[in-house]
Amino acid sequence: DAKSHLTVEELVRAADDPSFNVRYEAIVSMARMPPDEKLIRALSAAVRSREPGLSEAAVWALGRIGDPRALPVLREMLTCEFALIRSQCARALAKLNDQEIVPVIAEAFAREKNDNISAGYAAALGRFRRSDLLPRILELLRRLSDEHLRGEAALSVARIIGGEHHFVGLWHASRSDFETACAEELIKIRQKISDRVPDADKYRQAVAAAARCFEQRSLPEGAAAVAGLLSLVRPQSAGIPAGVVLAECEEMLAKHGGTRGDYILLALCAFHAALAHAMKNKLSS
Repeated sequence: DAKSHLTVEELVRAADDPSFNVRYEAIVSMARMPPDEKLIRALSAAVRSREPGLSEAAVWALGRIGDPRALPVLREMLTCEFALIRSQCARALAKLNDQEIVPVIAEAFAREKNDNISAGYAAALGRFRRSDLLPRILELLRRLSDEHLRGEAALSVARIIGGEHHFVGLWHASRSDFETACAEELIKIRQKISDRVPDADKYRQAVAAAARCFEQRSLPEGAAAVAGLLSLVRPQSAGIPAGVVLAECEEMLAKHGGTRGDYILLALCAFHAALAHAMKNKLSS
């Protein structure tokens, strides 16, 4: 907790303790320390040990520390025999912004058959803003059944279209009251529609109608109203990543209605990005 270099030797010794729990605690503690060559070496050794639980934790710790001296071991283990370690290495390399490794991660994502493992590659590619892989990440989002993995895949999509912080804020707000979070977001969007934009009143009316659906706590009607909003702005979004997401969310909302909250939140995020793009283009023209 003190982040003192005086504790480095103690942590290095603890990483070699016979007790699994002590070794695990040492790795977690190392992740909270300032970058140090001895700690990087100890964590690299833990990664290469391939010990279940510890190796994955050490990969996470190296990503959290963010020291480029971890790049060699993370690149090396990205092609190891254990799928979970490979996936975690992709996440860590993305946190370190290792642009050189992007083609390797993209290839691994294309080959991976396990969707839960693929989610890790998708998370990394989202950090790298790989818009060319957006359709594949959206395909993965369709197939995922775990809510948290869906959230991570949706966040990857949001990162690619430039709405990372927007999506995270929506996600957290929706955890306590989904309908209220959606209604408040739509009200904010309505307030941002400039009077100088053609068809501004049409946009405002459609957004206000969608907000009322959520205020009345009707998820099916709210989802349908959001799908209608997407169809309004989609023609002006052709050729940009947000347009790809709009089309996907419109289709998925028609299929799932209000049962897939991740698509509703992602749709609002994409609508916001696409509307901002449309307003910018109309104002500049």
